[in-house]
Amino acid sequence: MALLDGIESSSDLERYLHGIKRAVHHKMPYGRRFMIRFIDRLSSVPPHFDYNQMSSSYKYRLAKCREAYLFFTHDGWTDLFWVLRHETVRKRILHLLSSEREAYMMANVELFQWCEEVFEFFKKQVKRHFKRQASVELQQVLVDAMDELVEVVRGTDNKPHILRYYEYLIKLCQRTSLFPNSFVIPYPEKLDDEAIETGGSARVFYGYHDQKEVAIKEYRMFANRIPEAKKRLLKEAYITKILYHPNIIAFVGVVMEPLRIGIVVPWMRNGNIISYLATYTSLEVSRKELLEQVADGLHFIHEYGIAHGDLKGGNILISDDGKALLSDLGVAALQENVELVPTSDSTPRWRTLTIQHCKDALRKGGYSEDQSPSLFSRLSNISCGGTYRWMAPELLIPEVFNYKSGKATFLGDVFSFAMLAIEVYTGEPPHCSETREQAVLKTISGTRPKQPSNMPKPVWLLIEHCWKQKSDERPLMFDVYSSLACIP
Repeated sequence: MALLDGIESSSDLERYLHGIKRAVHHKMPYGRRFMIRFIDRLSSVPPHFDYNQMSSSYKYRLAKCREAYLFFTHDGWTDLFWVLRHETVRKRILHLLSSEREAYMMANVELFQWCEEVFEFFKKQVKRHFKRQASVELQQVLVDAMDELVEVVRGTDNKPHILRYYEYLIKLCQRTSLFPNSFVIPYPEKLDDEAIETGGSARVFYGYHDQKEVAIKEYRMFANRIPEAKKRLLKEAYITKILYHPNIIAFVGVVMEPLRIGIVVPWMRNGNIISYLATYTSLEVSRKELLEQVADGLHFIHEYGIAHGDLKGGNILISDDGKALLSDLGVAALQENVELVPTSDSTPRWRTLTIQHCKDALRKGGYSEDQSPSLFSRLSNISCGGTYRWMAPELLIPEVFNYKSGKATFLGDVFSFAMLAIEVYTGEPPHCSETREQAVLKTISGTRPKQPSNMPKPVWLLIEHCWKQKSDERPLMFDVYSSLACIP
């Protein structure tokens, strides 16, 4: 943006950022007056820093700055203009401050404060436009503008606040049934109409995009569940896009067509971690190192307040260089605000266990109806679906463990990680010799799988700690990762 060409120092920058915040919150006539005063003030103050002395080039840049101002005001500065152009502003600011550490930190704080001001203003604009039944075109502009603001606020590294922006964008997309244009790509070329993998909620196809191999996860579009499919796609797409980490699957884009929607990710020729270990049995593949990489990826998403919620071998892919990658984040929970929904795991239908089955399992686990009558009285029928062989007991019967619901949690991920470790070392799902219902009852009663013969003792001791019946007795994922890293 030419308007920034006259800014040469940290103090000038601070005034500029302050001006942006003021201009956003007021009618643009006030913003224009402020910019005129600011430019006049800047042109009258000689440079007061060592590396840039008064020169004709400096005056020339100020002149260009005035011209840019006149051009933009003539073209019409609207409130929304500031929101739509802030990405250019941010890049220019960071470029100006790249050589000044203290100034960079100052700008980072100022940038976040400015984003907060813009965010509050933006929410008011959205509310006002929706009251007036905004057109689809305007709705798309608002969605794209919020997407850009999310990208900017990522640079502040203020994780708790970043999540608020993500959640608001997801809600905005759900309300409008629109995706940001930065997400959407043309449908890749399918190399085969037959799905490579089929589940209860999606099918996976193999194809090409930009001359690169990709996997197309196409969500099933049942007539009565289209909003749910779009919601899950949006969640998976956004979480996959915003989380850059060596152990998380990369994001290519989403495809949106009237009869098919889906997410596109790089193709992983090595498949998932279980098939990879079964195929390359002769290679020196360290199961412990693969689990360590999974733990590293989980710790990273937990830092951003996101619980995976669907951890199992089928959702851990292996890159071309043999690294473990977290995938299938459609069930993941942004903080506490995402429900745990069932996924395919060769489970065609939800199953229901009776109250009596659950009571028998609790008695086997050492709970007494005489000693804990309220626990048994709160127990209701539980529904078991998705990947419940890997699920923590408090997610299967939350009322027994004083949980409000079975939503994904960090400590639930730790429990699932322990079950994943059993799967990695045995090549079979947890409680593989049991029916689905029996596996759930074993988890509820506190019965755990036996130690695999090929699992080292230090790893086993860690796993026993991870699947404690009481969630508050389990370690955090950072501790799990650190412990695995210390095991030779």
